[in-house]
Amino acid sequence: MSGTNNEQMWRCLYSSLTEEAKAMLLTYKKDYEILVNGEPKLVAPLLYKTIMRLATLDGNATITTLRAILHELTQYTIKQNGNINKIHTNFNQNYVQLKARGQSVNDVHTILFEACLQGVPDATFHNYMRLQDDWTDPTGDIQDPTHEDIIKKAKAKYDLLVNSGKWGDKSPDQEKNCCSQDTAQGSICKTSSSHHNSSTSSSKVKSKARKDISKIRNKKEPMLLKNKVQGIA
Repeated sequence: MSGTNNEQMWRCLYSSLTEEAKAMLLTYKKDYEILVNGEPKLVAPLLYKTIMRLATLDGNATITTLRAILHELTQYTIKQNGNINKIHTNFNQNYVQLKARGQSVNDVHTILFEACLQGVPDATFHNYMRLQDDWTDPTGDIQDPTHEDIIKKAKAKYDLLVNSGKWGDKSPDQEKNCCSQDTAQGSICKTSSSHHNSSTSSSKVKSKARKDISKIRNKKEPMLLKNKVQGIA
């Protein structure tokens, strides 16, 4: 490549970069510069290869990060006290970015159901999500609801409970483990007892949620197999 073409090419490449990208490239100068008569000279084709390599690495790192954020949706749900609107915004932002990069998310249903059944602190909401007729076909087998279906149902129930002032309903097990304050004697539960009860309640809720999610997975597989057999027939 002639000196003129080399300069035109690297100037064109360099001008297309953001300031952040330019700063990153400085770390890799040895990958696209060579010594000519003792002086460093920038080689445009090598600069291009370096840019593409860094872009690929950055893209893979972004995909890994997005997947990790999706799989932390239950923890995010707990931090947001089950706020379905914030949960779905967080989910959609990361899910859409993965799809835009040509990536699939095969466990999207598990991610959403775990967040709804383990992270949301409302027993009425849990029962609603478990008993939706839309999740099953006439034989009782689990269908394949889209993530939009799950989000739509969850948001509708959340909005209804919040607007009616009923958000935060506890299950019977949670009620039994709540410390009742004796206003007449002014007694309160000991901190250690409260912590133990809270942990016990949380474990029961998580155990029940895992069983529900397991049912969804186990029922779904026979349904898919049945559909394949019918298609062959």
